Amino acid sequence: MAENERLRERLGQVEPRIAELERLLEEVRRASKRQSAPFSKGRSKDEPQTPGRKKGDAHGRHGHRAVPVQPDRTLDAPLPACCPHCGEEVDLERWAEQFQTELPQVAPVVTRFRVGVGRCRGCRRRVQGRHPEQVSDALGRRRPRSGPGPWRGEHGCTIPSA
Repeated sequence: MAENERLRERLGQVEPRIAELERLLEEVRRASKRQSAPFSKGRSKDEPQTPGRKKGDAHGRHGHRAVPVQPDRTLDAPLPACCPHCGEEVDLERWAEQFQTELPQVAPVVTRFRVGVGRCRGCRRRVQGRHPEQVSDALGRRRPRSGPGPWRGEHGCTIPSA
């Protein structure tokens, strides 16, 4: 009789737990069928943080470029005679300075290199001279050069690698 009473008490504890687990299982099954919807992240926060950077001095270092020492020219941009929005007169409050730096135009420099071309007496292979200011020593369109080539000795001879 005591055993029967103990089992009924245990059954009373287990039944609500089983009902809760069945409810959760059904919820998961229903959620898995909605594949077109994005994954749920659960409940949203009561007071979420606003996105983006904080305004004003609340973040980081606020750097500014130095004012140029002596501008090459100074131009004034006066106020318009009337407000572009409503047409009323405009009162001057102050002058603000803005600086604009134009990069100088680069003119190309064309250099002609007179390169000696010859043939080796031993192996009969083509050899050509090279000036230190030359950018490329490509030998035609089939032999482009990209990156460092073999190291050249004092007289322009290629030193074989070990």
